[in-house]
Amino acid sequence: MSRFPCKSQPFFSLALVAGLQLASVSVWSSDDIKILEMGSSTPCERFEPSAIEEVAPGRFAVGSDRHTALFLYRWDNGELKFERATPDGNPVQNAWVNKLEGLAVMEGKPRRLLAITAHDRPDETKGGRVNTWSRLLQFDLAGDGTPGPASVHPLSEKIEPAISKITGAKHIKVEGLSVSPNGRWLFVGVRQLGYETNWRMFIFVMAIYRFDLKKPEATPLELIRFEPASHPSIRRYEGLSSIAWDGAGKRYAVLTTAEMDESRDGIGATLWWIPQSAMEGPRAFSPKLARPVMRFDHKAEGLVFPQSGGALVVHDDDLSRKQPYAENNGRCEPAPLKPGDPRFPQNPNQGAWQWIPPGTLRSLSRELPPR
Repeated sequence: MSRFPCKSQPFFSLALVAGLQLASVSVWSSDDIKILEMGSSTPCERFEPSAIEEVAPGRFAVGSDRHTALFLYRWDNGELKFERATPDGNPVQNAWVNKLEGLAVMEGKPRRLLAITAHDRPDETKGGRVNTWSRLLQFDLAGDGTPGPASVHPLSEKIEPAISKITGAKHIKVEGLSVSPNGRWLFVGVRQLGYETNWRMFIFVMAIYRFDLKKPEATPLELIRFEPASHPSIRRYEGLSSIAWDGAGKRYAVLTTAEMDESRDGIGATLWWIPQSAMEGPRAFSPKLARPVMRFDHKAEGLVFPQSGGALVVHDDDLSRKQPYAENNGRCEPAPLKPGDPRFPQNPNQGAWQWIPPGTLRSLSRELPPR
């Protein structure tokens, strides 16, 4: 398995044909992208949407891996309209919780929103405050989906040690979270596994671990672990970025993403289907059951299948595909895009999202061709 620093990986430079639709093969281009506001008037405040979940019909929570707050939106006439952000920090157990990467709703009384952090580095104390990147949080949801105060889920302290023991990795990076429709299983998706002392050295993987919410003391099951770059349809370094239940299709969906450079093919994502029987079955399953069916030319990090149908995707392009901005005498000013520049004109304090119609989802039956 190849190991490399997080920002200097080699990659296969292959052309993406944006907007192409052949039979069930789709590549979604920037023409489909819409701006996602975060409610900030400061253009250089970085907003990087990393997860999305429907907390009530037509109401959504979005996590950002640059913030500790949750951002709330409502679906209004085909648009995601910003409502407000929850208080920043989620201070629990005397720690400031950073880098939310996955969201999932757990049905019950009360309904709860689960939020998981990256688990990708040690906690640190800075300025008298403890910063942590290793928590599974839970928020009680009001009837309209408004999250209450954060608390730590009972499984929180078990996740990282359990995955490290299974994999032998010295450090991990979590980016996916989902709950099975029967409420029994919690799925934790891992994007990176590191076997060196330096937490910035890692391999990109699609790895999914199933925890038993009814028996939290049980050892989690590693369902799948492989490098997406080994798949003939991928051929570039991609790692898991989201897991979601598709109720209409009765299957699970996984996103994997690449972020190598600013070229058309240096950043992007792939949508995979995984059968429900594989994710909820008694044993690990073959990577052959994970089928790549759609490509994106943005870094799709969050995925949800709303009750009303279709799918919503939020993109975290970081700064590599956003309108370049620079600080100028205390002001945040845009730099001009050059002709042919592949970056999408988002301010740093904006994200991006797409809606995939139900008909498009139903058409995604064939595996992507080899690259």
